[in-house]
Amino acid sequence: ESYGQQPLVVCTVCGPYRTGKSYLLNLLLGRIQHSSGQFRVGATTRACTEGIWMWGVGSAGSNMLFLDCEGFGSTDSDRTRDAKLMSLCLLISSIFLLNTKGVLSEGLFNALSLVCRLAEHIEEHGQEASRP
Repeated sequence: ESYGQQPLVVCTVCGPYRTGKSYLLNLLLGRIQHSSGQFRVGATTRACTEGIWMWGVGSAGSNMLFLDCEGFGSTDSDRTRDAKLMSLCLLISSIFLLNTKGVLSEGLFNALSLVCRLAEHIEEHGQEASRP
C-alpha cells in the first residue's frame, strides 16, 4: 500500500465496546506526534465511537493511518453491522489490533475466527465478477 510515492501503513484497533480502543490509539499518536489525543473518549458506559474514525500521520519516510473502529457488542449494536465493520478493518489494515479488557473469551475468539474466514473468502474471490 502506498500514498503517492511513500509507503502507507494502516493500523486499526477493534474490539468490544468500552475497552479503551480510542484511548490506546491516542497513546500511540501521542508517542508519535507528541500531542494531545485525536480520538474522542468517554467516561460513560455507553459506546463512544460510531463507525470508523481515522487520523493520519506523515513523515519523510512513510505515512501512517490510524483507524478507530466502533466497538462491538454494545446494547445499541447489530451483530451483522459489527461483523461488517470488523471485516472491513481487517481487510484494509497492515496492522490489526484486537483490544479487549480482562480475560479473553470464547465468544471473542469465535467472532475473530468468523471475520478472518470472511476476509479470506473476500481476498480469494474478491476479483471475480458477479451479476445480480
